[in-house]
Amino acid sequence: LATDYKVNGKKSTDKIERNIRHLGRFLAGMRAADITSGKIQSFILGRQSEKAMNATINRELAALKRMFHLGARTTPPKVLAIPYIPKLQENNARQGYFEHAQFQALKAALPPYMRPVVTMAYYTGMRKGEILGLQWSQVNLLEGHITLRPQETKNKEARTVYMEGELLEAVCFQKALRDRIYPKCSWVFFGVTGEPIVDFKSAWVSACKEVKLEGKLFHDFRR
Repeated sequence: LATDYKVNGKKSTDKIERNIRHLGRFLAGMRAADITSGKIQSFILGRQSEKAMNATINRELAALKRMFHLGARTTPPKVLAIPYIPKLQENNARQGYFEHAQFQALKAALPPYMRPVVTMAYYTGMRKGEILGLQWSQVNLLEGHITLRPQETKNKEARTVYMEGELLEAVCFQKALRDRIYPKCSWVFFGVTGEPIVDFKSAWVSACKEVKLEGKLFHDFRR
C-alpha cells in the first residue's frame, strides 16, 4: 500500500503510514487468509478501547481494504479472498447534518437526475465540485471505489473514496443509464440532455421547501 502511494505520487503518505502502523499493531505477522471478519472486528474493538473515533477507524479500514484489493491484483495473486470490511457510523463527524429520513425525503423531492448526486454527497461527504466534476475514468465499479486526484480536492491531496450499498447501486445505475442513452458522456452525473450538471440551485430550493427543510445548504447534506 505504501509503495502504491509513492508510485502514484500521492502526497498523503504520512497518513497512510500512520494507518498502517495502527493496523500492524493488531494484525502484524498474519497471512492475508488469517485476517478474517472476526479479526477485523477485534481490531475495531481494540481501536475503540483506545478511544479512537469511528471516522479514524474507518480510514484505517479503508486502507486495509485497499491492501486486499492490491494483493488480489498482483501476478500471481497474493490474495484469493477479500473479507467483509465494515464501515462504522461516523456520528462524531456528522452531528448537525441530515438525518436519514430527511435524506430520503429530499431525494424523493428532487428531479431524478439529482438523486444520485445527493446520494453521493450523503454517503461520502464529498464537496459539490468534486461530485459534479467526477468522470468515469475515476470510478472503479469492480473494486467499488473512486479516485480523487490532487487537483480536484480542496487540500490538493489525492484520496480514495469507497462505495457500497445504496451508493454503489446508484453509481451502477448511472453507468447503465449513460451506456444506454449517452455513451459518449464522460461525466458520472449528468442532466436530462447528457451534459454535465452546472447549477441546480432552483431544484434544490424547491425540494427543500417541499419537505420543509428551508435554509439547508448542499454542503450540509451529509449523514
